[in-house]
Amino acid sequence: MPAEQVARLGFSAWQKGRPVVITGRLNRFLVSLPRLLPRPWMTGLVARAFRNRR
Repeated sequence: MPAEQVARLGFSAWQKGRPVVITGRLNRFLVSLPRLLPRPWMTGLVARAFRNRR
């Protein structure tokens, strides 16, 4: 997403008093996953994502 579009969306959200903006359908879906999936699944996904970060 171009920086100009990001700035527009952020400024628009700021004017409406929204502290957080999540753009894109995929991003909104990914943000909602922790509420939809069982906790053991989420902990496994997070552990796998951070396993080889060193």
